[in-house]
Amino acid sequence: MDSAFCTLDGKEYTSLQFSKLHPAELSMKRRHLVCVKCRTTAYYKKAATSGQGPCFGARPHEDCSMAAPESERGEGGGDERDPR
Repeated sequence: MDSAFCTLDGKEYTSLQFSKLHPAELSMKRRHLVCVKCRTTAYYKKAATSGQGPCFGARPHEDCSMAAPESERGEGGGDERDPR
């Protein structure tokens, strides 16, 4: 998900906006995130060393237009190699 709603301050954040919060503020607000559409409890993932940017997620996230499709490959076990 690219955006989430923080129930603590009543604001909607994009993942980029959220990543730029002061670390103490981010730590507190990340425990109060929900999906902007269905209000399912959400979580925040910071940018990865592999190059993937920050993002939000939510599980379970059924019957919501913000939900990502399930992988057809199953869990993990991919043959990708880290270029670093």
